[in-house]
Amino acid sequence: MIKSDKLTCLRIVAPTLDIFSVNVILDANRIIKDIRYLTINPHLQRTHLLEILENKTLVAYAPYFLITEIKKVIKDRAQIEGLSETLMLEKWQLFIAHIEFVETKTPDEIECEARDKKDIPYLMAQEILSIPIISNDKDIDGMNGVTLDDAVVKELMEYGRESVGYYFLVTGSGVTLMMTSTILVDLFKVIPKKVFYWGIALLVAAYLLKKDETKAFFSGLIEIVKEVLEEQSPVIRDYYNRYIQSAENRKKVEALYREAQTNLESKN
Repeated sequence: MIKSDKLTCLRIVAPTLDIFSVNVILDANRIIKDIRYLTINPHLQRTHLLEILENKTLVAYAPYFLITEIKKVIKDRAQIEGLSETLMLEKWQLFIAHIEFVETKTPDEIECEARDKKDIPYLMAQEILSIPIISNDKDIDGMNGVTLDDAVVKELMEYGRESVGYYFLVTGSGVTLMMTSTILVDLFKVIPKKVFYWGIALLVAAYLLKKDETKAFFSGLIEIVKEVLEEQSPVIRDYYNRYIQSAENRKKVEALYREAQTNLESKN
């Protein structure tokens, strides 16, 4: 199975592919939820949120204040729940690598009264970027902020997993040659070894065989390709069916995001 992480590489080598993504602001409580989960379950490598950050179906922004807030919350959670502060900070590094930061005022620099001054930097970032906030904090809604339903995380995770195989198939051999070594390893797992070895033999034949012999060689190769295609048609069909499912995931995310954007526009 090709991992959804490879969508990032496919965006580079095949920029014309319509690989879906959304831009959001991440609130501290949404990230802390996953940091805590990974700390309690150290055998897990990542959460759904981290996966979609890594494959860039979710492009995340945050105010610089997020860094200060996360560190404080980690310290408090570690003391209250008896968790490893060091391990929580290590898990935090997995997320921070995928966040673009925006300059805003910090709560200490804000003089106005508010339900929760810690949320104001996120609302300022929203004014700058005009994108929704993924948060479970009701105070953000209460302070006229616009949030995006957390359901998009699961839908984007499924979109990435279901679509990546199909995108590999449609990129073509020209793009395949440009891919990184890690992608080639994954692709080799998908391509039958018989095709791979016959492809090498084809290159050799082009140099060594005479015209008539080459013609005969190609006839034999065509029969082999037909046989392989028949064997692999269920695999190709499976990738296509999964791509169709990914289109449904994409529609759900688009609907949620469109609703949030409409709410943003109505408040501006």
